[in-house]
Amino acid sequence: MKIHSRLKNKPIIREISRLHVIDSSTMTMSLSQYPWATFRKTKAGIKLHLKVVVTKEMTIPDEVVLSPANHSDRSKMDSLVELDPDCLYLFNRGYMDYKQLDHYCFKDIRFIKRLKKNAKIE
Repeated sequence: MKIHSRLKNKPIIREISRLHVIDSSTMTMSLSQYPWATFRKTKAGIKLHLKVVVTKEMTIPDEVVLSPANHSDRSKMDSLVELDPDCLYLFNRGYMDYKQLDHYCFKDIRFIKRLKKNAKIE
């Protein structure tokens, strides 16, 4: 309650026009029907990486990237991020690449990221 009362009427983040939410979902499939999408010994699968744009007026899917299910989320970060000073990115925890996040900071790409338990911040 103390923090809330101190922040009352003080903006934490300057006005943003768009929030870009980035997350992925893994879709498992039958290995016998989709042998090209090998995911585990007994499963096939693909991963759908989705960017959704949220504004005051609407929420719409903006971009989709498909990858094999065994690829990490961070391998598709650059495909979904663009240099836009008026937006704020919100990443799932799977999109963890410290070097890439540093690069985004240097390029003034604003983001919110859930850190892993063992994250060390300097």
